[in-house]
Amino acid sequence: MKNLEIIPVDGDDPQMVDAMQQARGTFAEFRGEVEADWRRLIPVIQSSMVKAYFADPEDPDHGEHLWVQYEGFTNEMIHGTLMSQPGHVKSVTQGDAVSFPLARLSDWLYVEDNTAHGAFTVLLLRTRMTAEEREQHDDGYPFRFQEK
Repeated sequence: MKNLEIIPVDGDDPQMVDAMQQARGTFAEFRGEVEADWRRLIPVIQSSMVKAYFADPEDPDHGEHLWVQYEGFTNEMIHGTLMSQPGHVKSVTQGDAVSFPLARLSDWLYVEDNTAHGAFTVLLLRTRMTAEEREQHDDGYPFRFQEK
């Protein structure tokens, strides 16, 4: 997945807040699917990622939501490798091992049969795009999104 343009969203956007709550509320479903796939003789999930809020310690109110390759969940913490290139957060860089609490989770997705499952915030943002913007956005991903 190539680095895509950061799409600014107001922190109090009610639809985005709902999408993030939906992601947190269904994280157990994501975790169950992905971790069951890890135990399969022939895995079917092509990719599994979570999105979380990251901010520099000295400026906690001006962070960004970044994608992380999911690697596990222990002691109430989600673990993975940062896949996004931060736009302005300096305390993490692409490729870093990161851990964060479920409360910072803002989205999740896993890819099966070249289709993303989950991706609640992405699906919302896609509804706000023109057909041309959506096509340009989707060209940055090696899979397709489920239409709502």
